[in-house]
Amino acid sequence: MCIRDRANDAPMGILARFLSTAWDPNILTWNNFNPQWGSEIGVGQIPASTGWREANITDPVREWVWQLRPNNGFMLQGDESPGVGRERIFFAINANNGLHPRIVVTYDIDTAAPTAIVNPLGQWSPGTFQVTWTGQDSGGAGIRHYDVQSRLNGGAWQNWQTATTATSANFTGVNAGFYEFRVRAVDWAGNVGAWPNNPHASTRVDSVVPNSVVNPLPQYTFSDSFNVTWSGLDPQPGSGLARYEVQFQVNGGGWQPFRSDTTATSAMFTGAVPGSTYGFRVRALDWVGNVEPFSPQAQALTTISGGDPAAEIVPFSSRVTQQPRFFVQWRGIPVPGTRIDSYDVAFRFNGGAWNPWLGAFPDTGSEFIANQGDGVYEFRVRARDNAGAISPWAEGPGNAIAVDTIAPFIVPTVWMPVTPDTN
Repeated sequence: MCIRDRANDAPMGILARFLSTAWDPNILTWNNFNPQWGSEIGVGQIPASTGWREANITDPVREWVWQLRPNNGFMLQGDESPGVGRERIFFAINANNGLHPRIVVTYDIDTAAPTAIVNPLGQWSPGTFQVTWTGQDSGGAGIRHYDVQSRLNGGAWQNWQTATTATSANFTGVNAGFYEFRVRAVDWAGNVGAWPNNPHASTRVDSVVPNSVVNPLPQYTFSDSFNVTWSGLDPQPGSGLARYEVQFQVNGGGWQPFRSDTTATSAMFTGAVPGSTYGFRVRALDWVGNVEPFSPQAQALTTISGGDPAAEIVPFSSRVTQQPRFFVQWRGIPVPGTRIDSYDVAFRFNGGAWNPWLGAFPDTGSEFIANQGDGVYEFRVRARDNAGAISPWAEGPGNAIAVDTIAPFIVPTVWMPVTPDTN
């Protein structure tokens, strides 16, 4: 019951707050109680007229009944602005006139247990994944909290979430395997739902990262484009490989993307620079999101071979011979990563035109027959490697020999250096 203070006064806002400290109404006076209050319950407007004032305090009372908050009652605060001079007067319990404040409780009987279910999970899940659940209370009291259990590989049920008001949580599967879940609900009337005989939801946890490797490459590659291949494996039982990420580096430099989010296991690398070394590495991702870390080093390397081989005639030990048959030698210098497969050798007589002698010859020497008679024979050679590259014709120092089979014979007395003509 509220008694007005002044006629025709505007309605006054009254704030209700939970009390945080206990009090004794038998000894309570205006001067001996300095209460500690907590959160607000609500604000209401009290008009300047005498009469009963009602408010719905179902939620605060429910918190007291279920011991979510100590029942120290609540306090009312009016307009305490300085100089206002306004107030509202309420009867207290010791007024002995039956007009003191009171709580009127109306309630329904709820004997129906609430129901709950764990929402479906995917066939596979990572090591940590979200589980969600929901419930319904047909009795009307409303769901107070949930209990959630889990089990691994058909073993005993274990409490996971107890008396929780949440409807989701992240679950971490310590071990890979088959996890099942079930839930029950408890309502505000104390009715407890039964545990189901069968799990509500299940999933298989894959917490093991896959592994992958770039397949070996040749030490040397003889083209600016070449094929790179890789392979991977998701340890069983596993969700399976979903995709790969492949990177490359040049001469040990920074890593660059080559193929991203690809299901392919090979790709053509193009634009390679001769003389450069290319490294490759790969990592795999499975269907639940487990990601393999990249190897810190390249898993496969290859060097791009560039340029042509070289060849030269081996200088004759004597510049003059009296024999119409003599041995000619040559040598080849391959590009790194290649080998010399064969040689072409040509000759000319007394400064005339070059004539073929040996073609695609595998050895580095052969006997020559001076069929054109006495005179000066010169030789040149070129090499062909296993990559198909051919060197330019090369003569080399000392590539000429004088054949003198008819007396008087030439007898060299001094050797003079030869200065090549640069004109």
